[in-house]
Amino acid sequence: MVDAQANNVSLSGALLSSPVAFEPGEEVVVVFNVPIARRPFSIPARVIRTVLATSTTGGWRYELGVQYFHLSSELLKIFNNFFVICSRGTSREIDAQVSFNNR
Repeated sequence: MVDAQANNVSLSGALLSSPVAFEPGEEVVVVFNVPIARRPFSIPARVIRTVLATSTTGGWRYELGVQYFHLSSELLKIFNNFFVICSRGTSREIDAQVSFNNR
């Protein structure tokens, strides 16, 4: 399991900052900890792209674009509620972890 930060989240995928590079096409499981959810939830995804990123803090080194395979109706509801909260100006961070399916 690799700790990551979700920089941008949508209903189809996410942009994550990670200290570890993942290969495009690699299947992963992203575990999100959304502030309004009662528990963390997992979403199977595919890495679409990996870009080496410059970090001013020395923390994250790679940006990963991932595309979800499927969102359940429960996850759609959680994400939509989170987006409504964010659109009202209450910005919150989403912590994420990425696990390797085939490493």
